[in-house]
This record gives sequence, C-alpha cells and structure tokens, in this order.
Amino acid sequence: MKKIIYIAAAAAMTLSLASCEKFLDTTNYWSKTTEDVPATAADAEALVTGIYNNLNVSIGNNVHVNHFLWSEAASDDCLGGGGTNDQTMQAEDLMLNFGSDMYNNFYVDRYKGIARANMAIATIGNVEDLSETRKNQLIGEAYFLRAWFYYELGSMFGNIPMPVTPAADATAPQVSGEAFWGQVLEDCKNSIDLMPSTVTDRGNGHVDKYCAEALLGRVYLFASGFLGVESFTTPDGSTIDKSYVGKQISDCVNNSGYSLVSDYHNLWAYTNRCSVEDELSPYKGRGYKWAEDDGATNPEAMFVIKFNTQPSWSTTIGYANQTALFLGVRGQSDITSKGSTFPFGTGWGMCPVSPQLVKDWEAAEMMPVVRLPSSR
Repeated sequence: MKKIIYIAAAAAMTLSLASCEKFLDTTNYWSKTTEDVPATAADAEALVTGIYNNLNVSIGNNVHVNHFLWSEAASDDCLGGGGTNDQTMQAEDLMLNFGSDMYNNFYVDRYKGIARANMAIATIGNVEDLSETRKNQLIGEAYFLRAWFYYELGSMFGNIPMPVTPAADATAPQVSGEAFWGQVLEDCKNSIDLMPSTVTDRGNGHVDKYCAEALLGRVYLFASGFLGVESFTTPDGSTIDKSYVGKQISDCVNNSGYSLVSDYHNLWAYTNRCSVEDELSPYKGRGYKWAEDDGATNPEAMFVIKFNTQPSWSTTIGYANQTALFLGVRGQSDITSKGSTFPFGTGWGMCPVSPQLVKDWEAAEMMPVVRLPSSR
C-alpha cells in the first residue's frame, strides 16, 4: 500500500511540475526581446529607426553638451555666449569642465545608439522576408550611424571603449589612435559597399551611399590630421588612404545629385518668401530665395535629423530642434520693439560668431556682410 501511495504522490508531483513549467513558459506580449527580434521586415525597419532615434535624444534633451555645439563653442569661430548663468556654454568656450560629469549624458546616450547599431548589424541579415537589397541598405545605414556615433565620441573623448558586437562588456578596454579610427573608417567603407548607388527614397531622413562617402572623407580628414597618419589599416585588413578617400569623394560629387546652392544666403530661413521682402528686412530687394521655400529640398542637405515641428515642454521636447533654440539670437521677438531680431528667430544666444571671424571673412572678400541696425 505504501508503495502505491509513493508512486501516486510522485506522479502527482511530476504532473504538477509539468503544469507549472507550461504555465511559466509564456509568450511575452508586452515587449520584444533579442531572442525573437528581428524576425520580420517590420522588426528590421523598427530596429534601424531606433538607431536614428538616438540622434534626436542628444539634440532634444542634452543639446548644450552634444558634439556639434561643443565643437562650435570650443572653436575659434564662436564664443560661448548665453546668459550670465549659462556656465556650461562659457566652460565649453574655454575648453573647461563645469562639473565632473558635464558630458556624461551625451556619452551614455551615444553608447545606447551604438548598442542598437551593433544589434542591427548582427541580426538583420537573418530576416527572411527582406530582399537582399533592402537588407544591405538597412545594415549599411546601421554601419553609417555607428561610424557617426564613434566619430563624435572619439573626437570628444579620445580613448574610449569600442564594442562592435551586441555582447555588452562593461570591462571592455579603451581604444584610441590608429586602431580606433581604423574601425570607424571600416564602418564607413562597409556602409559605402553595402548601400546601392541608386537612391529611391531620398528625403525621408535616411542616409544613402553618398552620405557614407562624405562621412568617410570627414572622418579621414580629422583622423589623418589629428594623428599625422596618411594611411590606415582597418580591422578587416583593408587600407584606407588619401587615394581611396579621394575616389569616394569624387563619386559623391559627380554622381550623388547633391549640390551647392547658388548663394550662401539661400541656406537660411530668413530668406524665405514670407519675410525676405518684408519692409523691415535688411535683405529686401536682394533677390534671395530660401532653398526650402514651398517644400523644396535643400540640395546641400545630405544627413539631416528630423524633428517634431510642434514641440511641448511637457511631452515632446526630446524631439524638438533645441539647437535652433540655443543658437538663436538673444533678444526680443516682437518686430516692433527696440532691439528686434527680425528677420531672425530668437533664442538663448549660444555660440555668437567671434568678431575675428567676421574680420577674416571680410578680409578674404568671401561675400558682403549685411549689418543689422541696432534699433528700429
């Protein structure tokens, strides 16, 4: 009798454990994981979109310490600007730190973007319902964005960890010098080789092969000039030198369809059809025409970050172009007020142009400088 009871108890326990295991082994309907994503073409597209999203984060949330504004403020072209309490802007102007973790948010944000790019590069090739052409385009975009993120981090911080696989390692060694920039250049090369020459969806915010060629030139100029090295050996054994870069730049210039505007003034929105002929505009009657009037595409715009045009401080500020806000002329917006900034928008006055740059510009006779009156 005891044996029968023991056997029955063991059987019940086995059934109980099996039922429990079946109950716990459920599908996650609330979020996606790396175990099953990307499985479809939609997953792959969303994964790459997530990499692009990282661009908005640094412009919308941590704009005053991102790579672009840091580069401007620390250069000879601009001053720090801002108001009396804008210590960060003034610190960047003098290449100082305002707080020991002044750039930490930007640093962390960019590594999040790199992690997403690493995942896309490693997994999109396994998606079955994507054509090879589309796979290559998406992976090429991921390579471009990873190169961009590392270009920003490397030029700001120098030696940094450089993970290139999805397996995160908090103890990864720092990389610098030729090894670091060789990897960035290889990412640019991979992006160029993968993306097709024929561009069918330009203007949607995604990069193309010619953007990668332009980035290759930018990275090479910085790295070769900074290190004094003309030839780089990439991790895959390729050689990237001035000759190779020159061929890619020539292809971009001759075949991309991008071009320069006829007049530099036409790049700026103050020449739009609604304001350029206003009686208060100092540009009235000069024949300027904004390159983006009436929805036109700026022929110089290669790599453009898209933003929400209706931002809110409480909801969508992370997707607003705060660069325009930080760099806007510090002053009053009412065009009838003394000290009006019309036809320019107003902002927080970061990175005002250095007076010496204006003198150099005039001395070189680059173009006539229109000086705005101090009052109306």
